[in-house]
Amino acid sequence: MENSKDTSLLTRRRKIILINVRRVVGARGGVEKVFCDMANYFASIGHTVTALCLDAKQGLPGFSLSENVCFVNAWKRKSLLSSGFFEVLRTFSFKKNIRRLKRQKLELQWQIECIKAALVKIGEADLYICFQPRATNILSFILDQNKSIITMIHGGSDFIAKICQRSLTIDALHRSNVVRVLLPSYVKEIKKHSEVPVWAMPNAVCQFNQPASLNQKKIVCIARLSPEKRIELLVRAFNLIKDDISEWDVEFWGEINVKPKYRNVILQLINKLELKDRFRFCNTTSDIERVLQRASIFVFPSATEGFGLALCEAMSKGVAVVGCKDCSAVNELIIDERNGLLTEPTPEAMAEAIKRLALDRNLRLRLGTQARYDMKKYSAENVWKIWDELVNYVTARN
Repeated sequence: MENSKDTSLLTRRRKIILINVRRVVGARGGVEKVFCDMANYFASIGHTVTALCLDAKQGLPGFSLSENVCFVNAWKRKSLLSSGFFEVLRTFSFKKNIRRLKRQKLELQWQIECIKAALVKIGEADLYICFQPRATNILSFILDQNKSIITMIHGGSDFIAKICQRSLTIDALHRSNVVRVLLPSYVKEIKKHSEVPVWAMPNAVCQFNQPASLNQKKIVCIARLSPEKRIELLVRAFNLIKDDISEWDVEFWGEINVKPKYRNVILQLINKLELKDRFRFCNTTSDIERVLQRASIFVFPSATEGFGLALCEAMSKGVAVVGCKDCSAVNELIIDERNGLLTEPTPEAMAEAIKRLALDRNLRLRLGTQARYDMKKYSAENVWKIWDELVNYVTARN
């Protein structure tokens, strides 16, 4: 049987290129984690895998890559005629919207040059997996029309509706063999704009062996410090109940310098409310399980999510979670009073939910236990099995 399995694997071996034209180097967000995890998985089952990015920063991805994955950063310095004074001159217009369009066109041309130069060295692939519609647009200027392309969209329904207003996104949909979205509820929005096949596939969620103890008086939030994560909502909510749960503290884990202006606003708010000693910023971590092991409550105040990988990891660890009713994905992953608590996006409502959990360990345990069970369907084994089916489907059709 073992020899038969190996032979089957060899017959399915393909050359796959993953393309991410946004940040990758040193980045530790959900999309970047999926980028590295996917590359590692495909390499582990025998495919020849290249993880290609376009990042001005030099170095390695924020998440580890297997030695069997070829990592290529296609970024190169812009030519003199495409930067500085010459860029301003070439994109000049008295109309702001025309200036913006000219800059976008010039940026796209430069990205095409970078990716094309990299692909010439890498060679053609059997399958291209684009992590943004823009990556698919770039490929459309480089590749023949009959190449197999999967376009991934990582945002929720609101995000999809917004980007589908752009002609370049619609072009990318038409250029794709399959568009991948994260949840079944997002399929309808894509179907409004294209007849291309759409597959709803979640991200793989780590299945931890041991649940959190839920004994420590620790509230945790893991996110990127940016406006759409609404960290100010958590700060204001905690401020309302800081005296009622005086032994509890908040830890924020994640990148804090993505949006410096927003970071300063949050820091000023924390100082103003005199929470500096109880609301701590801990930067990023490579040991998410250790952070969640010490958590009893996980708060995820985001306004919009495509899937919410950090939330899912907390649920998989058995931590009691709080999210907002108005947030896509969160309001599907959290079933109110079953595996977590959903609140209105107000400090008062969130404060009430946090206080309930802080004062009732049995409630934390009940919700956390159910959340841990509900996350099993997103195991790596289940998710990568669907990806195998998709890869075979796309390459066989083409």
